[in-house]
Amino acid sequence: MENNVFSIQQDVVYFFGIPIVVPRPFEQRMYTYIALNAGGAILPLITTLFLLFSLHALPLLLVIVETIMIIY
Repeated sequence: MENNVFSIQQDVVYFFGIPIVVPRPFEQRMYTYIALNAGGAILPLITTLFLLFSLHALPLLLVIVETIMIIY
């Protein structure tokens, strides 16, 4: 996503040693980036499901889910 922002930039010009501030219009492009954190949730979930199904540990998963439901 792209957005143009207009602002005023101040330049300093020296005239016979006296600094004078001169305003100048300035256009800047700003971009919006959307990041997905795959390492925090998606990859561990996929790894866990892969290990559960490859080790035939589905009954263990069901016991864990049932225990969590009983506790809450």
